[in-house]
Amino acid sequence: MIFQNGHLIGFAQSGSSNPVYFTINVTYKYYNPGTQGYVTVPVYSTTNYVYGGYYNGSLLLGGTLVGYDFYFDGFIFVSSYFPYGLPDLVVAGGLITIQADYILDIKGNLLASSTYMFSPTASFLFEVTLGPQYSQILYGPLPISFLFQGFTIPAVEFTGAVYASPSSPEAPSATPISPHHMALSIELQTTNGTWDVAFLNLSALVNLAIQNNTPNVVIDEIYTSLLPVTFFVTQYTHGIPATSQEPLLVEKAEQLKAVLYAGPSITSLSPLATGQVVYLSESAYGIVGTVAVGGIPNTTGLPYR
Repeated sequence: MIFQNGHLIGFAQSGSSNPVYFTINVTYKYYNPGTQGYVTVPVYSTTNYVYGGYYNGSLLLGGTLVGYDFYFDGFIFVSSYFPYGLPDLVVAGGLITIQADYILDIKGNLLASSTYMFSPTASFLFEVTLGPQYSQILYGPLPISFLFQGFTIPAVEFTGAVYASPSSPEAPSATPISPHHMALSIELQTTNGTWDVAFLNLSALVNLAIQNNTPNVVIDEIYTSLLPVTFFVTQYTHGIPATSQEPLLVEKAEQLKAVLYAGPSITSLSPLATGQVVYLSESAYGIVGTVAVGGIPNTTGLPYR
């Protein structure tokens, strides 16, 4: 290649000083059912330099463009012809499938799984976000069932400059599309409000997936800031110690629900969470019997006093 002023552009033995190159940029576009829109993410971006110049005296007649081929896992000369019906060049985009098995409260009690939900009036949502302020939605918000089934997102980008010099070939490097700011967040929705209860840094998990060369990430347990509160519901009898009160009648217990209120003062309270009153057969205060028990999930993540 020669400019009109006669300056030559061509092969340089050092490789990196070679001005002849081509670039490959690949983006992945997919539908996010959570926002009902499309998301576009870069997954491949390389600069590929010429190898092996062909000369006629001092004139460069040509060179061979080189690319890293993920089918052969090595360098190939990029040509308009390739035998056996294979593509000229195979590049990679890092898609990772993320799945979780169990959602737990702060004490390790099961809150949700693929077959269980701790409350018929509550639900969990999740989303994956990017950026310093975690404002870019990569996937979600969606019901927690999508997390239990597993979902696939672009999480790894291959970047770099490709030189096929025989002494030191360099392949594209795999890095998380957001090395430090990719997060999985979980929120609890109830009839009384919505609260963020878990926030996980996914960039570290993506790095582990890269190191272990696996496209699947399974999170066995996700702990949340929810803390359950259990209390006994009894029939009040004046003068009888609380530990000796009679249990509530079944038909009465089924009509009750527990409500947790919170606010800046006793005169400014609003409902924070609700819980059901159920019957359990167990030992209470050393006495074997059937008792009515109420429960409320603590959505603040702080212990009740």
